[in-house]
Parts: sequence; structure tokens; C-alpha cells
Amino acid sequence: MKHRSTDSMDLLARTHDYFPASFRWRGQRFDVIRVERCWTMQRPMLHRVFRVRCQAGSFELEQTISGDSWRVRRAPWTLWLPRLHTSASPRFKVLRA
Repeated sequence: MKHRSTDSMDLLARTHDYFPASFRWRGQRFDVIRVERCWTMQRPMLHRVFRVRCQAGSFELEQTISGDSWRVRRAPWTLWLPRLHTSASPRFKVLRA
């Protein structure tokens, strides 16, 4: 299951001057392991969509061709879960009998 997103992202590198190789989204860098699929959509404007596999999971990245802007279209749902905070001391006092 993937979560839909409309967040913009920064493309850091491309392979063959076409396919995304790495990107930054929400302050985290993702390196593309492989491009699984690429297709073109004609909505109000022309868009390219890339389904890419990263270590964190599968993403769909959308490129607006006219402005060369990028956004994350779908992201793994595990990235939307709250982060667990680990600390040396327990959050609540543990009562022992």
C-alpha cells in the first residue's frame, strides 16, 4: 500500500540525462536502485512519471516537462508512520512487584 503525496522534491542526479538517480524529499536523501517503469501522462500539461525502487521502498516521481519541476506522487506508507524515539531512560516509570 502506498500513500498519495503532492510534496515537491529536489532531483539531485540523473542517469543518461533522463532517469532519476537520486532525490531529496522531506530532508532525506534517496538513491534510486532501479527504475521499474516510466510513462507519460497528458493532463492539463505533459508529465512523465517514473516508478523507482529505493532502499526505503517504491516511489512514483512525477516530472512536469514544461517547467522541469518534480514531485513525489506516491511514497511507501512506512515513511508516514511516526518515528520512534529511543532514549536511555524509560518514558514512564515501570512499577515492579
